[in-house]
Amino acid sequence: MVAGIGWAIFIRKNLPDYGRATWSQRDGFFAISFKGMAPDAVRNYQFLLSQVVTRFKDWMNGTQGGQYKKEIISDQRLAALMEAIKAQGYVPIKTQDIIAFYTKGAPLPEKGIYIMFEGGRKDSLLFAHPILQDLGFNAALYVYGDKITGNNPFFLRRQELRDVAKNQFWDVESMGYSSQCINTSLSKDCIYPLTDYLRDSNGKQIESKKEVVARIFLDYDKANADIFSITKVKPLAYCFIPANTLQLLPKDIADANAEAIRRDYEMAFTRAGSPYNSRNDNRFRLTRFQVPPDWTPAQLLAELEHNAPIRFTGQPLQCDQERLWRLQLGSLSTHPRGLAITSPADNDGFALLRGSETIRSLGCRMIVHPDKSGESAVYLRYSNPKSYIRVRVLYDVLQVQESTAAGLTTLLQYPLPEPGKPVRLAVQVKGNRVTMWANDILASQYPLPLHGVGQGSFGVGARGENVPFTGRFDDVTVRIFPPMWAEVPSADRIGATAASSLTAVLIPWPARTDQCPDTTALMVAAMRGIGTYLMVPGAPEAAIQKARDCLEKEPGTGELTLLLVSGFALDYDPAVPAAGYAAVIAEAHEHNRQVALRLGHRQLPAFLKVSGIVPDWFLLDVADTAHDSVLAALKHRFDKGTMLFRRKAADASAPLQVVYGRD
Repeated sequence: MVAGIGWAIFIRKNLPDYGRATWSQRDGFFAISFKGMAPDAVRNYQFLLSQVVTRFKDWMNGTQGGQYKKEIISDQRLAALMEAIKAQGYVPIKTQDIIAFYTKGAPLPEKGIYIMFEGGRKDSLLFAHPILQDLGFNAALYVYGDKITGNNPFFLRRQELRDVAKNQFWDVESMGYSSQCINTSLSKDCIYPLTDYLRDSNGKQIESKKEVVARIFLDYDKANADIFSITKVKPLAYCFIPANTLQLLPKDIADANAEAIRRDYEMAFTRAGSPYNSRNDNRFRLTRFQVPPDWTPAQLLAELEHNAPIRFTGQPLQCDQERLWRLQLGSLSTHPRGLAITSPADNDGFALLRGSETIRSLGCRMIVHPDKSGESAVYLRYSNPKSYIRVRVLYDVLQVQESTAAGLTTLLQYPLPEPGKPVRLAVQVKGNRVTMWANDILASQYPLPLHGVGQGSFGVGARGENVPFTGRFDDVTVRIFPPMWAEVPSADRIGATAASSLTAVLIPWPARTDQCPDTTALMVAAMRGIGTYLMVPGAPEAAIQKARDCLEKEPGTGELTLLLVSGFALDYDPAVPAAGYAAVIAEAHEHNRQVALRLGHRQLPAFLKVSGIVPDWFLLDVADTAHDSVLAALKHRFDKGTMLFRRKAADASAPLQVVYGRD
């Protein structure tokens, strides 16, 4: 077996070429796992051996004899699955890719997939490696520390693991140190060592809180130290066993595990079920899909497709299908033209729309049902429990709220003329402004300014007063605004329906730099919910102050104009040091304003050579084409959700044309 491992590891065919320089997707990735694999003949032999080797049930998670054959996939089936996902355009990613995705905002391939083999079985490596190698796929091997140093012939030993760690096709990661069950007299099922106190035969706890915490930390210490001492490579990822239990453990045990994972690792898989992880997920609570050994390629592809994020088009999306939602808490039901979410008795019911994680400009509309017994909520740009925009639907009032690191702020309270009656609600968010309509009536005189700027999911929620409550949402549609901008010199160029076709407008500075721009155009665009950016001339260090001074001089409207403007736009000049642009962006953020950087195709190569300039938006004077290598490089380096493309020249002579809440 050792010779076989050596042959598999050192004979190389196709070296993976992942094309990382072309990656630009920042939504999320898939993860699938296998418990082991072997040819059918070996599987049958090992199944028979399991009947007489009593320790086998410990090796296989404490299950009874016969379970082994059900958990191990054949080499032919694995090859068919891997060939199928490659044919469908899935690209393998490594542990480091995921860490960079979550910690640095690094991009991933369009259909990135992380392939895991759990347990550290020798046959998994021996028979899986040629399949992966032929396809140019890499995978991650998750191992138990005590299996490496033990005498079990089915698991990798020290020298073998050392060879695996040197091979670019494999990442070596950890499942902890001890794989031995505890409290065996209390259950025929395995009680895993990091999930409970030690107990006597009557179930009485014989371990103190201090002792169990010390035992848990020691397990993590030994697992980390053993892998590093053998491979000289620190494991970066952890797989907690059994899946979906960490949050259900006694608090002392759950907290100790969570602390140790964050201390020793960069990411962790603690859940199983859905194969998809979004950018808003906690990297220490990732999920993977454990592929059943008898699944066909068609079944696996269908599972991946079912859990893939929705790809939005320019058309409104009707959100009445359960597959469109990722339930976070509570229960969700759908019916033609509507959905309902029911909260637990002591918490929020909550669901997020798949694929909306990176959306910055969005409009939604629906019918909501105010109720005395609870409240409903509509979320926009939900990133985490402390970062979102929310519309609370109470019995007699609608509240628009923004949550940031500084706390929760109520931006607007809109009394309902008829409390308890259904309300036609429409909301849109663009840039650093949010606008709301109730029964087709604009709820505020102007778009509400936001303190935070970013992206996040669309979602719905419900909450009762210590009892379950069901929030109802009918005719829910969501629309993503096209990533387009236009230059608008005067108010008569802004048609009544421009808000549905543009994310931003650029208000140019007059030819005479001592004059001020047309603030009427700026106000009209802002009132219609379009992001408004004032083009400022001259050196960037003085540009913003000059614009502010000019706007403040407008008699009677200066203060309102400053409130309505989303931010300022600058032309990129390669002669200006990057530090100058960085200083302008920082200054604008201090005044709750955004900075858009205007770039033409001739400027892009020069811009890509510098670092330290990160605008809120790019206003691009280029077409969004898939085969433009310079544009691809920009999308790789920056979030493509921040890139707006200029309205086609063929449309330039026509007035810009419904506010989403009214179309």
